[in-house]
Amino acid sequence: MGCQHVVQADLGGLFIGSTVLGLRFLLVRISAHQRSFDSEIKQWMIHPRLAAFLLLPLLFACDRDTPHVGSGEPRVVANATPAWEDGRGWRLGPAPSVTIGESEGGAEYQLDHVTGALVVSDTLIVIGDRGAGQIRYFSRRGTHLRTVGRNGNGPGEFRSIGWIGAHGDSVVVWDVFAARLTVLKPDGSLARAVRFAEPDGRLYLCAGILGDGSLLLREPDEKPAPNGEHVDSITYVRVSTADGAVLGRLGPVLLGERFTASDGRNTLTGWVTFGKRGVVVAAPQGLLIGATAPFRLTLQGIDGKPVRSFGRPWRPQRSSKTEWDAARGQEERTGTVPQFNNPRWAVLERDFYARLPHRDTLPAFTRALVDGAGNVWMEEFRIDPDAAGTWSVFDHDGRWLGQVQTPAGVTVMSISRDAVVGVTRDEMDVERVVVYPLLR
Repeated sequence: MGCQHVVQADLGGLFIGSTVLGLRFLLVRISAHQRSFDSEIKQWMIHPRLAAFLLLPLLFACDRDTPHVGSGEPRVVANATPAWEDGRGWRLGPAPSVTIGESEGGAEYQLDHVTGALVVSDTLIVIGDRGAGQIRYFSRRGTHLRTVGRNGNGPGEFRSIGWIGAHGDSVVVWDVFAARLTVLKPDGSLARAVRFAEPDGRLYLCAGILGDGSLLLREPDEKPAPNGEHVDSITYVRVSTADGAVLGRLGPVLLGERFTASDGRNTLTGWVTFGKRGVVVAAPQGLLIGATAPFRLTLQGIDGKPVRSFGRPWRPQRSSKTEWDAARGQEERTGTVPQFNNPRWAVLERDFYARLPHRDTLPAFTRALVDGAGNVWMEEFRIDPDAAGTWSVFDHDGRWLGQVQTPAGVTVMSISRDAVVGVTRDEMDVERVVVYPLLR
């Protein structure tokens, strides 16, 4: 079975990925015991230099207009129209074939911040639960089979599960706080646990696993942010899953268009509303690199050389004041950081939103995933992240196949050969993993 790649992460209870609407703040929660990231909170702090770094949906390109960092020109795949005829494309089944997650009942079915969920070897559903520090295995019918790990710092334990993925029939787990990758055998037993060779106490996020089995990590963005608008870059590191050694670096490449406001003591950094960001996806053949506009990706080999560029026709759509207000309103509801008894923060926050710039056109897409058969799925931009999704699908040669709709309220985590796996929350905020059949 081919590799599956998920370009998203979760840290500190804040979802990283799926939205390009503007501001996300970083909360670094420090626990008195460090055993569980979700144990009793003793202090809430703003980390001024990492505020935007951990909130990127794992995206990059090399500058505002050039999506690849390698030398040479890629072969351009022309896609004037989709290959699928009307009514003959892929679609999801009308309802989930499996739903995992309960508000009451067995602990193995109660979920607390799902970091990843995927189908492995066409026979298993594997879920990374950051709150419990566990990797849980289920049958394709949703029956719990086994649980691996717990909160802790030893081999087979996890301090903060930041990403899970599959390489062949093995599950690979990246622990953000421990700077450690864990490889689990098909039966869930520990194959190896390897510490990253160069963490230096810094937090690296995982952007996926490449076809050769190496892990792609994103270096922390620790440069002081200047006030006002700025375009920031970032560097990626390719790491061996055998011994944690650094195999190479990519970058610096574009992080995105950001905006910073400071009062001299506190600093807020967020995305320019509808501003351009880069996109990077770890794929079996190398890296897929692009930007959120236009609707195009470039395949770059591990050696840094661009191979081919593909996408579909796209016409920029002007953004309206209604859309600016909707984007900012959503960010104010979901991105506000509690600052107890801090009137200076309230003043800074009002100033930030009053001055936060916007772009006059909407992004083309927000992120991309590679399914178990090597097809590339690009999620089209939408104002409301909880609305139904539309994905443009391209085969492994870059040919535009057509579009697939995903249900409202479902955040897609991974796509296998025959299923789309996502996460939902109900009105009581109960988290569930849903598996929809993919009808080809």
